[in-house]
Amino acid sequence: MINVFILRLCVLAMLLLAGPEAIAAPVGCVAGYQDSTCLGRIGAAAQPQPACSTADGWTTVTASQWIGSGWSSPQCSYQAPPRCPSGYSQTTAPSWDGASWVGLRCWPPAPTPAAAVYICMNLATSLYPYWIVDAVDNPPASVVPQSWVAPYLGQSGTVRIANGTMYAVSMPANISGTYVVVSYSTAPAPYVGGGNYDSTTLFCAVSQVDGSIVGVFLDNTTYTDSSGGT
Repeated sequence: MINVFILRLCVLAMLLLAGPEAIAAPVGCVAGYQDSTCLGRIGAAAQPQPACSTADGWTTVTASQWIGSGWSSPQCSYQAPPRCPSGYSQTTAPSWDGASWVGLRCWPPAPTPAAAVYICMNLATSLYPYWIVDAVDNPPASVVPQSWVAPYLGQSGTVRIANGTMYAVSMPANISGTYVVVSYSTAPAPYVGGGNYDSTTLFCAVSQVDGSIVGVFLDNTTYTDSSGGT
């Protein structure tokens, strides 16, 4: 009993010596009484979902995904606006429709006489793959005066081409603003037997503005080789 009484006296004396603050001290993690076990409240505002740019040319390949603690990065793709080929003039600018560029229009450069010859020879060889030119008597192709096609102006018709089918030809009545190209071919006619040959003169009118073929006429003559060759 004496020991318990003495212990109580000691505790009371210690409290009196510490002052009233010690008696009224709060318990828990409050200001002035915090340590490493007292963690503050953790909180944050909602994270906005990242997205690809909505500017022209941008598309979303894979949207961002919520992965529990944050958003993944979206996968984006950019398409630069198309341009006209070198030498072409842009007449209409491209516009973005949300997925691709559309509406670009280009104007081709004005063709030269040499370009007109090239365009017409491409046509000739597409109609007659065996196109053979007598380089001694006739040049492969050349630009000639428009008067050379005067007999064919305003005419249309059909001619038999190398594969035996009929091909529609026509020459407009007005060929102003064109290069007139003429080319000759003398070749075995595959659809005529024996020693027959097909002599073809190609007249081709090419626009001096955009290089399009505005008229074509083929003068075909089938004749027999007097030597009887094939």
